[in-house]
Amino acid sequence: MAVHNLNSCKLYMHEYDLSTDHFRMELTHAAEALENTAFGDTTRSHISGLQTVNFTGEGYFQADGTSAVDDVIDGAYNVTNKIITVAPLDGAVGSPAKSFTSIIGEYRQPSNPQIGELYTYEVSATTGQFTSPADTKYVKGGIIFHALGAETTTSGSTSIQLGAVTAGQTVFCVIHITALSGSSPILTIDVRHDDNSGMTSPNILGGVFGGALTTVQADIANDVLSGGTTTDDWWDVQWTLSGGTPSFTFLVTLGIQ
Repeated sequence: MAVHNLNSCKLYMHEYDLSTDHFRMELTHAAEALENTAFGDTTRSHISGLQTVNFTGEGYFQADGTSAVDDVIDGAYNVTNKIITVAPLDGAVGSPAKSFTSIIGEYRQPSNPQIGELYTYEVSATTGQFTSPADTKYVKGGIIFHALGAETTTSGSTSIQLGAVTAGQTVFCVIHITALSGSSPILTIDVRHDDNSGMTSPNILGGVFGGALTTVQADIANDVLSGGTTTDDWWDVQWTLSGGTPSFTFLVTLGIQ
């Protein structure tokens, strides 16, 4: 079992990479335990209740009026649909990532209000509002298929043996687009699955984010297979760029749960 040094964590908040602004991150996933102990029981018993997801981060305060960390968090405060992704090891292809649709409920700064100390802040977020009750609230088993970086041509990721999809499981895809340029640039993301690493006869799930992506944004595709199953266990992500000299900087994760 590998032991990891906690020094390369990544934090993506909607269309921003806030990794280097933070020195502490904590993601908590819990489920309420509802007591149903009755007369005659000799031991207290519980049933599972609603789940909770909470994020807390602490970092170094910076503000420039546009895109510094204070401006980003202030702009996201009390907005119900900002997507947060935490990569606890690093942001490399094949590394784990956890995502959820959030609302920032508290932004405290300075978090260490003493003379002579660094000006720091603390931010807290929990699950936000969803389009429908079926939306994925917490994507806990994501794997990075495209590390945050710029692409200027149509291409695809390496294949990863993510696993088969059985009844009751869902395939999800998460994207963070942090920058783009060009003349009317367009990005489209397709997901493919096959029974071999060479992806020789892949099944293609096209336009998983509803087709063309044209702005900096983040999104979670909640059910890429539309409720289906597959014995294919190899997966990859393909991207198509169009427009005049397009360039997109983005992160994509894919997972089954």
